[in-house]
Amino acid sequence: MWKNRLAYGLVLLTAAVLLFLYSKPFLLTVLIVLLLLMVINGVLVLHDAHSIRVSMRVRPGGQQGKDVNLNIIVNSDKKLLAAQEIFLELETQSTLLGTKKERRFLLPLTSGQSNYTIKVPAEQCGELRFSCKRICVRDVLNLFNVQTAPFAPVRTVIYPRRMKVQLLLSQASAGTPQPEGKMQNRKGNDPSEMFDLREYVPGDDVRSIHWKLSGKTDTLILRQASDPSLYNIVLLMDFGIEKNGEPTPLEELNAAAAVAAAVGTQLVQQHITFSAAVPTRNGLEIYEVRTQKDFQQMLMHWMCFPLQQTEGAGMRYFLTQQMDRQYARLVLLTAGPYTASLKPLEGRIGTTVISAVSGGKLQHIAVGGGYEVVELPAERIEDEVYRILC
Repeated sequence: MWKNRLAYGLVLLTAAVLLFLYSKPFLLTVLIVLLLLMVINGVLVLHDAHSIRVSMRVRPGGQQGKDVNLNIIVNSDKKLLAAQEIFLELETQSTLLGTKKERRFLLPLTSGQSNYTIKVPAEQCGELRFSCKRICVRDVLNLFNVQTAPFAPVRTVIYPRRMKVQLLLSQASAGTPQPEGKMQNRKGNDPSEMFDLREYVPGDDVRSIHWKLSGKTDTLILRQASDPSLYNIVLLMDFGIEKNGEPTPLEELNAAAAVAAAVGTQLVQQHITFSAAVPTRNGLEIYEVRTQKDFQQMLMHWMCFPLQQTEGAGMRYFLTQQMDRQYARLVLLTAGPYTASLKPLEGRIGTTVISAVSGGKLQHIAVGGGYEVVELPAERIEDEVYRILC
């Protein structure tokens, strides 16, 4: 735009100099016409800007690696007189990674309603927030930039890309008791396992009354069934924006999220109930996953949490809250080579670390002490199926 303004200013200056040198009437007319044209054009574009309303829509979900279609809708209440195009400045912010990126677009204008589709590449997974930094209406001479009201921010969730994984669980890694001999369980609906005892209250199922114990205590005692399978496995997303003081590569972060989604999908398909632990500023957010619907809801919530700043915060929460007492198997998801010590978990809980590593290949590394590390390549390889044993 500054080039148009400079060119128009040079034309005005030239007309003024020629008028001063030669004092010709037609030069005065040209100068006046140019000035009037500029003023009228500015008034008309200001009038047009007040009648223009801009809004934006976006689909509620997308996938990392594909384009997000932004639907821009421009409405004008009146016929446009001088407005020619709209300059739009958007800011894209990732809630998961905390990154921001600005994009600028120039859209042609017509009277009435105009619809535009803008394709924005989804370079990272997580919730994306699109906010309008500035909207300006430009005139036909490209001299004036009149701002109009910005539209409200819109959000969408970009889910991790699909990764083909075959997950195999050893018999020792699912449902095994802790060394103390205690089985992790909770209140549920499995009558073969007893979770707790309590006094009978009207409305309880009489089939759950513990008649032998009730006879000894002269009080009706009720058995509460357990659900021993729920707390067997926990998935802990323990990667961060930084690793060992350096920024974690975006490719590894996206791949780690894809691995976590693939492992969770495999557990659901195998009808294995599990918990998913997501580190937040206030500790670990725990989600119980039994069905595909539970898993999709967990995934959506996870994509809307800010990622921890440094890798390892999730493990610190896990140890501080002594959560190894509640589970029999920990599956730790990380980005990049895992270098932290798992010594505090040795002999307490079976642990498998699954890492997405740039330039790596699928390999199982036996560490000892009841835990192992599985490394997968962070690069996307079409039709590649990764077989993971944990």
